[in-house]
Amino acid sequence: MDRQLKELYRQLKEKKITPEEAAVRFKSLHVRRQQNEQRNRILAFLQKAAASVLQVPSAEIMSDVKLGEYGFDPLKLTELADLLQTEYGADLTAREIAEHETLNSLATFLLESFGPLFNAETNRLSEAVEQQSEGLTAEEGRLVRKAADYLKRLLASVLKVRAEEIAPDRDLEKYGISSIMVMKLTNELEKTFGPLPKTLFFEYKTVDELTGY
Repeated sequence: MDRQLKELYRQLKEKKITPEEAAVRFKSLHVRRQQNEQRNRILAFLQKAAASVLQVPSAEIMSDVKLGEYGFDPLKLTELADLLQTEYGADLTAREIAEHETLNSLATFLLESFGPLFNAETNRLSEAVEQQSEGLTAEEGRLVRKAADYLKRLLASVLKVRAEEIAPDRDLEKYGISSIMVMKLTNELEKTFGPLPKTLFFEYKTVDELTGY
């Protein structure tokens, strides 16, 4: 039990506050704690995303260092914006990101503006897509992320869910995909990529696997 909770219980036990007052304070404390945890998750994602764009280990990315010092130019900021869009549906431009000098500042902004998008279940870079991007040029890595984004949007349109609700490593069967949907999805993909195996969605069952293919 942390110090604030101990103090709250002490005041309640000594009858310095009423149970009603304690309930209000406890709720406020709980909300602040949730916000702090959510902000930490957002910041962890931003550090991974920045490392992916810069092609450096995430341990080298400090949250209080100015983005310009890491070499974030308009192109790299656009890549970072693409990652936020791909993973969470956060519609940001490179210019909007540039208004925040550090990842700390950006994390606070994202929490205030897009908080509900950054939930615990989906708060991470797709490990498979991240691994696929390793060793590639910045442009190739960006194409991998674009492909994942395209697939999520296509699947969302057919499954009637939001793109950010589709976890890249989750079996598509979990979303209730049917054989009719599979045919429709395959037909849509063939319009862009040409002839594809009719067993595509049976062999590659997640967005990560489809992106790799």
